[in-house]
Amino acid sequence: MQRALLTNPLMLLALVFVVLPWVIEWLFRRRRRPIPFAAMRFVLDAEKQKKIRLQDLLLLYLRMFALFLLVLALVRPILRKNPLARDQGRAPEVLMIFDATYSNAQQVGADTAFSLARKMGSEVVAGLPAGTEVTVALLSDTVSVELEASDDLPSVREHIERLEVSNKAGHLARTLAWVEDYKSSKNIPACEVYLFSDMQESSWGKRPGGSRDVGAQLRQLCVNNQVFLADTGAGDVMNCYLTRFEPRESLLAVGVSSTFEVTVQATGVDPDNPETARLTFYVNGEKQGSQDFLITGEVHTATFQYSFLEGGVYLLKAVLEGDGQPLDNVRYYLATVPQSHQVLLVDERADDSLMEQNAGLLQLAIAPPQKPGFDRVSLFEAVVRPPEEFSQENLTDFKVVVLANLTEVPARMVSALELFVREGGVLLVFLGEAVSPYEYNRRLFKEGTGLLPSAIDEAGSPEGGGEELALRLNPGAEEAFAHFRGKNVLEGGSVLKYLPLDLPVDGGGPHILARFSDEGPALVEKTFEQGRTLMFTSTANLIWGSLPLSGDFPVLVQELLRYAIGNPDASVNLTVSGVFDQPVLMTSQHLTLKRPDGRKARLTPARRDEQALRHVTYTNTDRLGEYEVDTIPEVLAKRRFVVNLAPDEPELAHLEREEFARRFGEPEVRFLPPVAQMRRFIEELHATRELAGTILWLLFIVLAVEIYLAARFGMRRV
Repeated sequence: MQRALLTNPLMLLALVFVVLPWVIEWLFRRRRRPIPFAAMRFVLDAEKQKKIRLQDLLLLYLRMFALFLLVLALVRPILRKNPLARDQGRAPEVLMIFDATYSNAQQVGADTAFSLARKMGSEVVAGLPAGTEVTVALLSDTVSVELEASDDLPSVREHIERLEVSNKAGHLARTLAWVEDYKSSKNIPACEVYLFSDMQESSWGKRPGGSRDVGAQLRQLCVNNQVFLADTGAGDVMNCYLTRFEPRESLLAVGVSSTFEVTVQATGVDPDNPETARLTFYVNGEKQGSQDFLITGEVHTATFQYSFLEGGVYLLKAVLEGDGQPLDNVRYYLATVPQSHQVLLVDERADDSLMEQNAGLLQLAIAPPQKPGFDRVSLFEAVVRPPEEFSQENLTDFKVVVLANLTEVPARMVSALELFVREGGVLLVFLGEAVSPYEYNRRLFKEGTGLLPSAIDEAGSPEGGGEELALRLNPGAEEAFAHFRGKNVLEGGSVLKYLPLDLPVDGGGPHILARFSDEGPALVEKTFEQGRTLMFTSTANLIWGSLPLSGDFPVLVQELLRYAIGNPDASVNLTVSGVFDQPVLMTSQHLTLKRPDGRKARLTPARRDEQALRHVTYTNTDRLGEYEVDTIPEVLAKRRFVVNLAPDEPELAHLEREEFARRFGEPEVRFLPPVAQMRRFIEELHATRELAGTILWLLFIVLAVEIYLAARFGMRRV
């Protein structure tokens, strides 16, 4: 479709001069005079006079047409193919949106889909007429404007060639909605929209919450705009990708063999021709093993064994080889490996013999004696201190603090414990005959705002009355006691007494992990900001029962500690868009973060609410790999973290043009040609034709005809 535009439309006012020859002819026309009628020759000359009048009329029209052509040439009409061309022949505004979701890192021939999109986008800009304003946007999980309304086309091309594919997943429905919102905010009535996408079926088919159907959005967009689609995909291809890479047991320690599991999935697999892939395991950049397996379309889980010989922070990596999408073939795991996980036991009888201590048997359960020549059986190390030496310990060195049947808990100890748990530590409280329910409720429960999961019943006396009570694990506590899955009652030990809890009547209250055989709560827990508190309502010694002598007791304690600590490396093993948040120990100065793409970011420590420690937070985790804060351990305990891909776009099924038209109702979307033909296509789309020259040539011809006819008619009248 072509559209004519007028460069000088005001010159159309000169069209009034087109009638000038007719006016002159009318003003100077011959007047009729009565002539005596004496001879027949006047009758004979009537036919000749009629012919002369026709000749004059023809010349009159030619002169009027010549004036019309002169005025039209001064108006300078321009013919453009683009129906969106604006006044003065300027090209419409152009929106270029590049699908930068991570599926565009797939291999398409010698290039990636995104490299092809960059080339096509550069050729589009090269074909645009000078003065065109171009806006460049990227789609990842959101749409971001990279360059806005620039008419410096060489600079726009350079900017496009520097674009990079993101490590995030997104939806085309969000892009189409963004275009309408952007046009409305910038008051753009009509524009050209170029979408560069690998045409991944899942990206086009997904609809984020609250968004309209893609087909309806496309049809609405095509009403006032020209929409072009560049297909950079490679058709349906097989994609093998990693979904999980982590240790089977989240707690690691020196000298303990650890099992790392890697989960592999695949899409687009040809079951008749399965391909072979290789999985390689690295520790701090050094290859530690590899496995080959057939890609069958089923979930494949590989395991690698590794023992850490020294404590420290280790960067582990799993790499998959065997397909054309490298971005989802790598996963990282950052592991902090201590010599052991230390547990602080606070016991008023710490100086007594092991069997007389409140936490003596608990100490043996946490860290059993090591036999020479045997592998380590525990990841934990127990440190026993009396309450008066508690303040001498640096709680950041411990994962768990245990209060074993303390008579009183001083206010300074409570404040330190609250900070410890608030920052992610674990508090384990064992009650007993020495405990004062009133003091514990006042200092540790604080009407529900303190550390204790529940208030202790101050009015009641210890329950049990000498009856042997078994410990029953709640059915919903499998995560806490994975070793006892399918086994509800601990064997070989019993409890004679326990302190009752003051639980709410309405059924709310703490999470109960275990009960005694009389249904009284035995083990309860509660989260306290980033940490956790657990409370056992009986003792860890033999005064109120023989449970600590049970063969299941050491296993129970080990499982409970693993559950309570959780994964200490969870905060430094993130997925894309995850948040890095760590406490700063001793500075308020800005810190520098080094990103895996070589760029740097500034982190500013900030205090939150009433927290004693400042925190640094970083949210722009948009690249896979390792990030590192440039500081010392005394300032930031965890200075490194890794970011992995969220496997949201594993399916590389390609949306063909026929399927696109069928699914979205054949919207008026034009597919762009291959990159070799792109520039010529855009140039022809925006081609303009100046008609003034053609009109002037036609004017010369009309004048020549007029002169020739005027001379010829005049000669015949002589």
